[in-house]
Amino acid sequence: PRSSVPDRLSEIAMERRSTRTRGAAILAALFAVTTTALLGLLVARPAAAQGKLGDARALLVRMLEAEARTPLSGREVTVLTTGRQSEQLVKRHPKWGERTQFLRPPGNVLIDNFRSSWLLSAKDRRLVERESRLNALRRTSRSVINRIARGKLSARLVGQDVVAGRTTDMVLVSPPEGTPGPSRKFWIDRETGVRLKTEELSPQGRVRSSRYFLEIDTSPRLSEEDFAPPTLPSGFDRMTERRKSFRRAEDAQKAVGFPIRKPRFLPSGYTLRGVSVIDFQGSKVVVQRFGDGLNGVTLFQTNADLPLKAVRGMRRGGGGGGSKSGPGIQAWRDGGISFTLIGNLPPDQMQRITDSLR
Repeated sequence: PRSSVPDRLSEIAMERRSTRTRGAAILAALFAVTTTALLGLLVARPAAAQGKLGDARALLVRMLEAEARTPLSGREVTVLTTGRQSEQLVKRHPKWGERTQFLRPPGNVLIDNFRSSWLLSAKDRRLVERESRLNALRRTSRSVINRIARGKLSARLVGQDVVAGRTTDMVLVSPPEGTPGPSRKFWIDRETGVRLKTEELSPQGRVRSSRYFLEIDTSPRLSEEDFAPPTLPSGFDRMTERRKSFRRAEDAQKAVGFPIRKPRFLPSGYTLRGVSVIDFQGSKVVVQRFGDGLNGVTLFQTNADLPLKAVRGMRRGGGGGGSKSGPGIQAWRDGGISFTLIGNLPPDQMQRITDSLR
């Protein structure tokens, strides 16, 4: 069966959320591999004293260093505030990439080998190939640590805990004091520096999502074949997502046949992080990413026929005018163009972004 544009938008959002549930944009960034220049910002050693900014920075950089050099295999659980849960087997190697095989619900596999990525969906019976996300996360990590070093983000050591039988140090990363917004908490293995648990917290401090290891092996026997493209099962469709990346919407405008609208309002500290144009079944989908290094929102825009009722995870809102909304997502149609805004900002800020599009 042919995939619809609503399904594809949902799929893109699901993949981004699989990264966000590790702690939104900063979590994805801190999972990425660091560089020598980045490590030079701070001394990467755990600290005994609690609450010191420098100690928290050192722990985060040590976590980046561990991601760059530590292969691992482990069983993880993800829990969302909606009550939905998943369990997945994760394999990661610093040179070969990352593989996530979902155990509950079963059937889906996500593989990224730094060159390409593949999503095998058992429910939709298709294998989608697209560009690697891991390389982009490498670049984002530089921005995150730099923002912490410049005081644009706050990081502090808040305690210790035990996860998967290992002692961890807990680091809270949040917007600067006086700037409301979600925050992230990381549980960092004291022995290896590997992240063992993360939580995404609302501006009020409520847990929005949690992801943690039930068990982990930091000396696994892995092979390059573990990160090879999945074999296409019988009866499945194979698809290739064609994507072009741009730095500005003005540059991307040449690749589409409809006006690209941009928000006039963005929360404090938010900037454009990138623009992509996706060719999908004869339609163009424009993806604009905005963020402050800790949190982010993504705006999808397409001239394809996008029935709002088909956008997964949405609930009827009171906005009227052919729009629907739900937790962290808004969708509407205007002038023959369909829009979807996905993010973890408070509802009033999400609405202000929507209202400011021009």
